Amino acid sequence: MRVITKSISVMLFVAALFLTTGLNSAQANLGDEQHAIGVARGAAHECLAGTASNLNVNSYATFRDGIWYVTFYASPACPPNMICALYLVQLANVQLDADFKVISSSCGFQYFLL
Repeated sequence: MRVITKSISVMLFVAALFLTTGLNSAQANLGDEQHAIGVARGAAHECLAGTASNLNVNSYATFRDGIWYVTFYASPACPPNMICALYLVQLANVQLDADFKVISSSCGFQYFLL
């Protein structure tokens, strides 16, 4: 029962992240979002460099109150037609100002089971 509750809460957390990204897209266009992700990827290069080859690295960016919040996370790269563990690993967080200058960058390895 505890595992199911934990899985549901992580799935709700991931859904909330994607929902917030969608709601904030009206404030900034897609080109700005991709630019913010590119700048953040450079700032978080050391955090992302050691990522295992069997992980897919993804990112999302939101713009709130004049600050870009970019998060990088990894999920397993599963071969087709195989059962694969469902988890996410948060790799890095980067904050940028409205002019795409890095305010802060931090590596963080949080593990979320789905």
